[in-house]
Amino acid sequence: MTISFQRRRLLQGGAAAALLPLTGTIHAAASHRFAVGEQDFLLDGKPIQIRCGEMHFARVPREYWAHRLKTIKAMGLNAVCAYLFWNYHEWREGRNDWAAQRDAAEFCRLAQQEGLWVILRPGPYACAEWEMGGLPWWLLKHDGDAFLRTRDEAYLAPARRWLKEVGRVLGPQQVT
Repeated sequence: MTISFQRRRLLQGGAAAALLPLTGTIHAAASHRFAVGEQDFLLDGKPIQIRCGEMHFARVPREYWAHRLKTIKAMGLNAVCAYLFWNYHEWREGRNDWAAQRDAAEFCRLAQQEGLWVILRPGPYACAEWEMGGLPWWLLKHDGDAFLRTRDEAYLAPARRWLKEVGRVLGPQQVT
């Protein structure tokens, strides 16, 4: 089966972007490489089929994370998808909270211990029935109209800052 140029571009641009932040299993993330092959995804040069469940750790009490991840693994899945809701972590402008229930790195470590890959979706917009799509309320308080989810710099500048913060916190666990 051949993948058309257009479909391959979609895989590389869309799916691959979503899969880049795969968090490794027991091995250090830096020792793995992820790529889009001619017909499949490749992990360390070998085809991998990603069988994924969804868990929004922000909606599950932290003391249940390990149990939920064990259940995902027991279902025969090898990955878990999770949103990083921007307004959950940066509920005050410029102040990010990664502690306790918001500890995304710990969620990823627990998934690692279960032998699960993690596909994080940091947004900035999250389509998951979450208030304002995960966008922080303070985006609306600036003078002038900030056109959310557009190329407006009043939106893009804080969105870039958010994604850099995500990279700072979770980058060491990332497979690229």
